[in-house]
Amino acid sequence: MIGNAQILNARVHGKTPAHVWVHVLDTQPDYWTAQDARECIANGFRAQILVLPTESVSGLDLAILKGLVVHVQGENHERCMAVLNRCKQYADRVLYAPSHGGFIDTGVENAVA
Repeated sequence: MIGNAQILNARVHGKTPAHVWVHVLDTQPDYWTAQDARECIANGFRAQILVLPTESVSGLDLAILKGLVVHVQGENHERCMAVLNRCKQYADRVLYAPSHGGFIDTGVENAVA
């Protein structure tokens, strides 16, 4: 995972983001600057985590998402659903709009799957 350390650092320093975007990648990222989440939040940018294609979803430590709203994005529906289910263990609300239609909102009682 890329970005989790920056979000943890932001939380420790009292700059907890209201929303975090979790990008479920199918390929290794070509470029990534390890941005300090505190600076991103202060400058109006979004906090984000990249889940690499080589990572086991069951091994992801997503405890830093405790109490946050999480937006899951990615192309592989099954892998995104696995990440969504892991995020639900910690986040207050998880949002996911799969490319093949539908919308999932775990914060709504009658979410569409």
